[in-house]
Amino acid sequence: HFEGVSAHTHVVQMDLTTIPQRYEAVPLANTRFTGRAFSQFAEIQGGGLWRTNFRLLRKAPPSTPVSISQTLSSEGGKVWTTLTVTHGGRVDLDSLKAVYVAPQGWKVLEDTATVDGKPQKPSSGITGLSWDLDPKQREHVIRFALEGGGKSGDKQAIAYARFASPGTPNGRTGMAINALSDVVKEERLARHLDMHLNFDTRKADLKPEAIARLDRLVEELKQLEISRIELIGHTDSRRIRPDHRKEFRNNQELSEARAKSVADYLQAKLNLAPEQVKAVGMGASQPIASNRTKAGRAKNRRTELKVYASKVRRILNTSIKSAAAKAKGKAEDTWDKPKKPAVAPIAAQPAPADVKAWL
Repeated sequence: HFEGVSAHTHVVQMDLTTIPQRYEAVPLANTRFTGRAFSQFAEIQGGGLWRTNFRLLRKAPPSTPVSISQTLSSEGGKVWTTLTVTHGGRVDLDSLKAVYVAPQGWKVLEDTATVDGKPQKPSSGITGLSWDLDPKQREHVIRFALEGGGKSGDKQAIAYARFASPGTPNGRTGMAINALSDVVKEERLARHLDMHLNFDTRKADLKPEAIARLDRLVEELKQLEISRIELIGHTDSRRIRPDHRKEFRNNQELSEARAKSVADYLQAKLNLAPEQVKAVGMGASQPIASNRTKAGRAKNRRTELKVYASKVRRILNTSIKSAAAKAKGKAEDTWDKPKKPAVAPIAAQPAPADVKAWL
């Protein structure tokens, strides 16, 4: 009820200061608005009742874009990845993280990783590698090198950003995906290795120095694909005396035992199939030195080792099929701001005794 209002056209307005921030005035389907949704004309006449309607709609909360871009480049024989994470800054982010999934068979050289020019290794998780970023900074640049591997084929490098804001607690951008194509070729290089191992008189046991040589050979052979290994045992020309024939009856048996001792050692160390190892004895039939001297006979007490293997060399040719990709997301604020805790009133403190006297 208003008194003293003359009967003619008046303007009725909403008090915008009383409208909660989350709402905004929108016009209705009439012609009485003054050009603004919170202001209308009203024809006032005495003795009547007039009503003016306004409409309020809930506004979307403030938001800001979050994006990640991924670029690939070939530099110095390596493939380098650059991730750029940005956000508009219109909404305060609580957290920001870049996530990267390397192409199949490839790996990130973590020692090369930098964030904004400073070294920062990624954290490893189920979804891939990730870098925690400062959410207050509007742009971050992550850079690292990749090492290729795996099988031939087209492969994808995937990057995305995760973030949290008051209205988007589990935000994520889309995926920025680049493509690589790997062609792997294999070359086989034949390798033949020969070795002589010597034995004590009437013995087929491996000497410590022979074991050391075999262990070094094993480490080398682990890098090769072994076709077969042949062991040929030999003796000097001296016959085994009757009183020494308890272990070996003749030089033929002794030469076979010497070949077998080396064969068994290598087969166990290299996990070879029985058909990959062949051991034979030749007795004293193939001397390499004179049996008339002690030194010559020592040389003849031997096992010859022949290895037939090949070294596989992998040649990786990589081509970048798509070098740049970008994906976006949106971080929202919220109108439901957490309420500040009420300040508890300060309890009155009794005055000190010497003050009470003056009250």
